[in-house]
Amino acid sequence: MTFETIMDALRPLVSGQRAKDAVRQIAKHHRVQASPGYDDAARWLVQELRASGLEPEVVSEGRYSPDLLPASIW
Repeated sequence: MTFETIMDALRPLVSGQRAKDAVRQIAKHHRVQASPGYDDAARWLVQELRASGLEPEVVSEGRYSPDLLPASIW
């Protein structure tokens, strides 16, 4: 598969407006490491990826454990 083939497949799925909306959503959260806002942003991203039909693999270390986040997103 060539780069052009990949780009042709992605073009209908990618939107500048969608990217801008994602940045706005993430920017709403205070994302200092080890803060509740960091976890909130992670939750939002996992939910968005799942809503898009993807199944993200969540890798946690230390504080960012699935035990700390609602079971509904894990």
